[in-house]
Amino acid sequence: MSLFNRIKNIVRANVNDFKENAWEGKSFEDYINRIDKEYDKAFRSGTESADYEEQNWQQQQQQEAPKDTKAAQYYRELGLPVGSSYEQIRQAYRKLMKEHHPDRFQDPQKQKIAAERSKKITEAYAYFKRKNRE
Repeated sequence: MSLFNRIKNIVRANVNDFKENAWEGKSFEDYINRIDKEYDKAFRSGTESADYEEQNWQQQQQQEAPKDTKAAQYYRELGLPVGSSYEQIRQAYRKLMKEHHPDRFQDPQKQKIAAERSKKITEAYAYFKRKNRE
């Protein structure tokens, strides 16, 4: 069935419903509210939700994301899912560097651990920064 025929049938059904309901003493506003509820139920639930485009984009990014282990390892290092946007990567980098910066720790042992962790975080961010410029 073509899209045009489907739309035509939907409009025809709604006009017929309106004609029937108009004689039952229902107001036009009641009818419109009922149609809105049916529309929301049909088109705003499940895969047709308002977030469908965002979900679809994230799935597409994950599918297009490089399969090499280096990129996947860097995503894990930053605590992000594979295919995250550059803005998400940047935010995660800033957050992790605030948490793991060596200057935050007084104990030399903790400073050493924080320095190693911050090197890994910086390396991961640098990788994605280069990829973003390409």
